[in-house]
Amino acid sequence: MNYKSERELQQHLHSLEIEINSQYMPNSETEKKIDVDNSSFAGINNVANITGKITQWFTNLTRVSQIGVLVLSLVISVAVIQAIFKLLAAAISLTVFLTLIYLGYKFFVSK
Repeated sequence: MNYKSERELQQHLHSLEIEINSQYMPNSETEKKIDVDNSSFAGINNVANITGKITQWFTNLTRVSQIGVLVLSLVISVAVIQAIFKLLAAAISLTVFLTLIYLGYKFFVSK
């Protein structure tokens, strides 16, 4: 087979890009709009679908069940926030402890 060199392929690609760009001149406003692939919004659509299903499920519950779900959600939310704060406090404590160890080392050992 006869292969072209990489430079020739790059030049050919560049000339094709110039040709395509010169031929494409949108005539109307509809052609100027960007054609967006629906798959790029698949994640957003999935979240919207799940949210809609949860909302529909919640509205179909009885009033007592709705209150129970809200209370349980509140308890779980508080527990998660509390865990995050404990993790932050542990990180800050570790940083202070390591800083004190470093300063003690510098002051006592490196004299």
